[in-house]
Amino acid sequence: MKKGFSVFLVAVMLLSMVACGGGGKEDANIGTYKCTKIEAMGMELSPEEHLGESIVLELSDGGKGTMSGVGTSGNITWKLDGENLEINDGDVAFTGTLKDDVIILDDVETMTMTFEKQ
Repeated sequence: MKKGFSVFLVAVMLLSMVACGGGGKEDANIGTYKCTKIEAMGMELSPEEHLGESIVLELSDGGKGTMSGVGTSGNITWKLDGENLEINDGDVAFTGTLKDDVIILDDVETMTMTFEKQ
């Protein structure tokens, strides 16, 4: 009886360790970011007011994601090195920063775009 109970307890402890182990730490930067501000030629613009719709970045696990807005949607890859962020849509690479759930892309031709995590 004692041996059977001991085996049962060992099995329960092993199962609890496996259940709590998880697959590693999830990247806190993964999520949906909505463009809240565009600065161009000294003016501050609202994407929804001036473009008619939102611009949205979806950062997914493994450095993949999507960018949508202004009638288009496409896949992106992204890489974060400290606070330095690089986003590539296949044709163009955008650079900027990601800090405190805010993305600032400052290499979008002559514009700076600010995205906030939703």
